[in-house]
Amino acid sequence: MVVKIMKSCPSVKNAMDYNERKVACGDAELLATANVRACDASIQDTFRFLENRNIRSKDISFHMSVNPSATDGMTEEKALGFIDDLMKGLGYENQPYAVYKHTDIDREHYHVVSVKVNEEGRKIKDYYDKRKAIELTRQLADKYGYRLGNGDGERAREQGIDTRRFDPSIGRVVAQMEAIFKECCSYHFTSFQQFQMIMQSHGLSVTHRAGDESTILLQGLDKAGKACTAPVDERDTSLSMYEMYEQRALQCYGKTSIRRRELDKVDSLASFCLPRSTSQKHFENMLRKQDIDIRIHRNSSGGIMGATFVDHATRSAFKCSELPSFKLDSIRAADASLQWHESQPQHHEQQEKQSHNGPGISDVLEGLGAGHSQEQEMMEDDNKNKKKGKKR
Repeated sequence: MVVKIMKSCPSVKNAMDYNERKVACGDAELLATANVRACDASIQDTFRFLENRNIRSKDISFHMSVNPSATDGMTEEKALGFIDDLMKGLGYENQPYAVYKHTDIDREHYHVVSVKVNEEGRKIKDYYDKRKAIELTRQLADKYGYRLGNGDGERAREQGIDTRRFDPSIGRVVAQMEAIFKECCSYHFTSFQQFQMIMQSHGLSVTHRAGDESTILLQGLDKAGKACTAPVDERDTSLSMYEMYEQRALQCYGKTSIRRRELDKVDSLASFCLPRSTSQKHFENMLRKQDIDIRIHRNSSGGIMGATFVDHATRSAFKCSELPSFKLDSIRAADASLQWHESQPQHHEQQEKQSHNGPGISDVLEGLGAGHSQEQEMMEDDNKNKKKGKKR
């Protein structure tokens, strides 16, 4: 069981519209309402009345999701009782609220919408609401017979979820997205652009919801990098995704640094692969064989503006400018020269096939027809030593 309280907004309208759109699409139903004024035709009328009574509070919406796991045995009746106890514990027992049951993802979950202004126009005290919700969830566990948390690790193992890559063929879309999101939050990154690249390398697109940068949208990608699922709003997951991203980015920016040897490794491989590549895609594939992804950023006219690396072995993302000796100008030079443009398409396809299928960088070099160098021999010796170590 996971309870998540969303960021408050100046009006309840956005939260209600979100849930009502789900109802209109057949993906949700209004399960119950509480404390609606007798003179009002609907709970929306009661919300509008209280919003108009607001004296000076800025953010007055209340939006909470209740996310039982499949093994919690949470019936509708138990869920409504649990929500009622939560609202009382949070101080909203006299406030109007609506409970929606959502069925649009691979598990049923509930959304609760209320308003933080009472009939006197004063705001309900919402200090530490999120902390209170966590504590209440712990206190009510025995009464309702659920397990704390969403069981991502156990569920991922049970369902055969591979957090290295989103796989639309196995279904359980949200379970995969949650497990992969948590996996990607263990990486080192300092910007949303870097985090996007990490997620994309795991088969997920991550963006902000239009008009709300504090809400994340996820979408599955196929092997060609094209969208293969409908967008999933973080409000339909059991994770506070934007908060998780933000906390990790701040932690990496302020306390954690990439070790020099990690930068040296990528610096050496990039310097080694670039002069032997025949195209940008070939360069990317050579690095990918070493568990490194690179994205080259271009402006509208095609000029190279920057590059971002993701080293999956060390779980680190960083800009090209952070590398000790490999420079962006080297990529620009390769792009501007004939190096990335002179190879014949058929020959290039053969090289791409070899770069995908070969066991390591030595096969890539052989496919390019490069002679042995001291650096290549050192890399091959290192690979042999690793194989011997595994046999032992």
